Amino acid sequence: MTDHINKKLFGILTMVASFLMWLIDRITHAISDMLGKIICGDQYMLPVNGKISDRTCGFDTDMHLSFSLVIVFLLGAALYRTSRKETI
Repeated sequence: MTDHINKKLFGILTMVASFLMWLIDRITHAISDMLGKIICGDQYMLPVNGKISDRTCGFDTDMHLSFSLVIVFLLGAALYRTSRKETI
């Protein structure tokens, strides 16, 4: 019984946390900026063809962060779904 409650609670918390992180990043861009600075270091936000962007690292940190948060959200949804007590 407690295993179902723990999985359900963890699934809900995981989904809420990933959604809130996504929302905060969309509003402030603070999380993706911090992630880009950690991964790229001095290469972060250098001009490429006269435009400043984070593509100097070879990827777009916003897309990688969004993809990771979607995966975490789906993991939480799977935990929530598997924790439901099935009746026969």
